[in-house]
Formats: sequence, structure tokens, C-alpha cells
Amino acid sequence: MDQDANRQHAFGLFASRAFDGMEAWADANQEILKASVDFTTSAAAEGLRLFSGIQASTIEAAKAGRDYWLGRLNEAEGWQKDPLAWYHKAAIDGLEETTRAVARAQENAGAVTRSAEKLQATVELTAEKIQQTMNTLVAELQGMSRTAE
Repeated sequence: MDQDANRQHAFGLFASRAFDGMEAWADANQEILKASVDFTTSAAAEGLRLFSGIQASTIEAAKAGRDYWLGRLNEAEGWQKDPLAWYHKAAIDGLEETTRAVARAQENAGAVTRSAEKLQATVELTAEKIQQTMNTLVAELQGMSRTAE
């Protein structure tokens, strides 16, 4: 009878520690899932912000190109009156428009870089949270195994 009581007590301790271990894993999984959801939300928001900024820039570039070519069409009869002046103005206008296009491309590249930096910071924060959660889990499980000895 004494052995049965010892076995039941040992089984009860084992079951209790197993439950505590599962609870610790569940808490860790919940924290990791929360960090993952936070990261995903931040990444999606940053992606949408970047996409809308680049889309606005693209629309602006298309309008500027349209305006440039419409302006060139309106000045088409000028080449007959003074071809050299018309060519000179067309070359200068083309260079100015190219300069503006390059500036827009640089702004977009800067936006992509800033977005990547924000995502990098978010990744680092998420990794820290996950690492901290795993360290806490390991400490809890080690504490449980020490008390079991």
C-alpha cells in the first residue's frame, strides 16, 4: 500500500510538472505569436506607406511627362520660324525634365531605403522579444527540472 501511495505521489508530481512545462511553453508560444503579429502588422503598414508614396510619385511623373510633351506639341510650329532657337529650347526643356525625373527617382530610392531601415529596426525588436521569451522559457524549464531532482 505504501508503494502505491509513493507511485501515486510520483505520478502526481510528474503530471504537475508536465502541466507546468506545457503552461510555460504555451505562454512562450503566445508571446512569440504576439511578437510575430506585431511584426507582420508593422511590415504591412510600412509596405502600404511605401507603396502609396511610390504610386503618388509615379502619378506625378506621368503628369509631368504628359505636360512636357503637350508643351512640345504646342510649340511644334516654332521650329519653322526659328529652328535653332526651337532646338535650343527643346534641349534645355528636355534636360530640365530629365533632372526632375532623376530627382523623383532619388526620392523613391530614399523612401525605399528609409522603409528598409524601419523594417530592420522592427525585425531587431521582434528578434529581441523572441530571444527574451525563449530565455525566460529556458530559465523556467531549468527551474522546474532543478526542483524535480
